[in-house]
Amino acid sequence: MNESLLDLLLKQASARGAGIIADRFGVDEATVERAMAGALPLIIGALARNASTPGGAASLERALARKHDGSLLDAAVDFLGGGDLADGSAILDHVFGGRRGTVVETVATASGLDSAHTSQLFAMLAPLVLAYLGRERAEQDLDADGVAEVLERQRSAIERAPDPNDLSVLGQLARKLLDRDRDGQRAGDAVAIGVDLLDQFMRDRQG
Repeated sequence: MNESLLDLLLKQASARGAGIIADRFGVDEATVERAMAGALPLIIGALARNASTPGGAASLERALARKHDGSLLDAAVDFLGGGDLADGSAILDHVFGGRRGTVVETVATASGLDSAHTSQLFAMLAPLVLAYLGRERAEQDLDADGVAEVLERQRSAIERAPDPNDLSVLGQLARKLLDRDRDGQRAGDAVAIGVDLLDQFMRDRQG
C-alpha cells in the first residue's frame, strides 16, 4: 500500500459513502465525515493490537480467509446504504470487547453524531476495513505474520509519534481507550479525555 490504509479508507468512504450514510441517518455529511475520521483509526488500532500476538494474528488471518476476501468493496455503496450490520457488530465486540461502548461514545461526543448512529457507523466501517485487509492478503499472498505486519505499519503511520515518550494525539487516545482496564465508574472520565484528544486529532487532519 503506497497510501496509508486510513487515508485510503477515508478517501473511498468520503467519496462514495459519506453522503449515502448521511441520508440513511438523516444528518449532514460533514458530521458523518468527522465521525469516520475518528472511528477508522480506532478500528485499525484495535485490530493491530489484537493481531500483535501470534494467536491474535492467526485468528484474524483465518477470518480474512473465511469471509473477508475483499468482495464487499465492490458492493460498498449498497452496503453503506442499507446493508446488514450484524457482522460488523460482531467484529466490534471481538476487537473492542468491553471497551466498545466507551470508544463509540468518545467518537459520538467529539463528532456530534449521536451514539446510536455512531455505533451503526462503526458496524458499517469494520467490515470494510477487514475487506481491505482481505484483499491485501490475497493480492500479496500474506500469511498471519504478514497481515499483522501490515496492521502494525498502519498503526505506526496513524500514530506518527515523533518521540517514543511523546505519543501523538491518536496514540494517546488509543492507549487510554484500548490498552487500560477501566471499571464502569471511570468510563465517563475516559470519554472526557478521549473527546479532547480526538477533537484535536480531527482538527489537525482538517488543517
